[in-house]
Amino acid sequence: MTQIGSKAKEDFVVDIGHRMDRREFLRNSSLVAGGLAAGGLLQACVQSGPVGGGGAGDSTLTYGNAEPPTSSNMDDAAVLGLVDFQIASLVQDRLIEFDKNMNLVPRLATRWDYVNDNTLRLELRDDVKYHNGEKFTAEDAKAQIDRVSQDPDLAQNALWAPVETKVDGSTWLSIRADPPFAPLLAVLAITSVPPASFSENPEKFENEDIGAGPYRFVDYEANQVTLEANGNYWDGQPSINRIVFEYIQDPNARLNALLAGDVDIISRCDSQQLNAIEGDDKFYVNETSPSAGIVMIYQHNNEIIANKKVRQAMMYAVDREALVKQQLEGVGKPSQSIIPSPTFFYEPLDEAYPYDPDKAKALMEESGLSGKPRLSLLTSTLVPHQKEIDQRFAEYLADIGIDVNISSLEVGKFRTEYPNYDLSLNTFGSPNTDPDFIFGVYAGPIGQAVFHLQDNPESKAFKPLHEKQRKLVDEAQRQEAVTAASEWLWDFQPTMEISDELWPFIVNERVQNYERNRTFGEPLARNAKLSG
Repeated sequence: MTQIGSKAKEDFVVDIGHRMDRREFLRNSSLVAGGLAAGGLLQACVQSGPVGGGGAGDSTLTYGNAEPPTSSNMDDAAVLGLVDFQIASLVQDRLIEFDKNMNLVPRLATRWDYVNDNTLRLELRDDVKYHNGEKFTAEDAKAQIDRVSQDPDLAQNALWAPVETKVDGSTWLSIRADPPFAPLLAVLAITSVPPASFSENPEKFENEDIGAGPYRFVDYEANQVTLEANGNYWDGQPSINRIVFEYIQDPNARLNALLAGDVDIISRCDSQQLNAIEGDDKFYVNETSPSAGIVMIYQHNNEIIANKKVRQAMMYAVDREALVKQQLEGVGKPSQSIIPSPTFFYEPLDEAYPYDPDKAKALMEESGLSGKPRLSLLTSTLVPHQKEIDQRFAEYLADIGIDVNISSLEVGKFRTEYPNYDLSLNTFGSPNTDPDFIFGVYAGPIGQAVFHLQDNPESKAFKPLHEKQRKLVDEAQRQEAVTAASEWLWDFQPTMEISDELWPFIVNERVQNYERNRTFGEPLARNAKLSG
């Protein structure tokens, strides 16, 4: 087993118990992280080979999700949404994977080793077949890695650095990065490996989704994605025959569906949902949280927001401790870094930006702005208690002389429209818990397309810090570089990191052996069982 950023992992603690005592690359300028991109429909696909059987019966596990899949097809390399990762983590397989303790363990790769700082060599399984009967080989892995690492128009390219791949027979693969690419193992842990025919002809995903994973894609209809067990899965057929991801936008409707037994799991739960099942032994809570945060997105093409003094003033003007305690009712953790606390290599920074309206007003004076600034803010229901947080945020800014006009849209429209507003509350994080993706957003094209960050010329100073941390394979050296990059962004305040977004999932007690790792996907759900 391999550990990454072990210090950060060991130090990470989610304190939710006290509260319970009381996420197409840049399509439509959507934020492609934490499940924030526009959804689409994929009609039924017909797949060959056995489905279900072998004791799985007609058992169905149903998720109630707050959002639909992102894309109009199931090409998960083209998107970075939460539900897309959930689906891909079960339909596809990966070379390696994080277990529930965030140790790297073998999947399609049986073992791996670094030949030197630049080159990773992996031995692959020889007994795996895709859902369509094709045999998995190193050529399939090469085709997908070449695609995601070289095509800048793909969403998951944002996770990668340029690499070269070589195959040796059907079961050996070498990946070389020059300069070294420190997050490589963490990126491989969430990179799907479809057949080479799909990687080379991604239009195939418009009609079907073929993988080597424990579940087959069946269809996406009426706000539901349906998967069925792969009877030929190399690691043994899953116990549960069918998994359904259902989009239920309203949080009360999701809770009611859970209580009525219409769904088995509801994801990313808020305080009211948690309170509703407290003390009820028919449910339990899985508290595993990935690297995700609740973030106020700033549009840097607005001259008011482009002023760093204003951004810092807003940070001091907002009582983030009170927002977590009152609006989120404790389901959060006020941020003390630009990266959320579950992130590998996370360290709390010295500057905490405590609530200080007097300092905020002084910074507004220093900003040199004249008149009363006016900003537009778009809200929805994507973030727990989003409208309440947005309203309180506007009140805090009014106290320092900034007028905020709030508009509200349904989640789907919100995802495509929010870049047209000066401010919006979103979730943002790292799909694989490595900080490199978060830094890459601020340094690269996502930051420009999503919130016009590169329109702010000061942001260019961050790119060398991003590049430095990603090429340091020594953990101690990388820790130092990650902290330096975090400190620069924390001072620059490109977005307001309000709180960690904790991801408690409420689970029906009939779902046994249900585990999660700290990524956006659900790969360990393949091991779950249903009682009764």
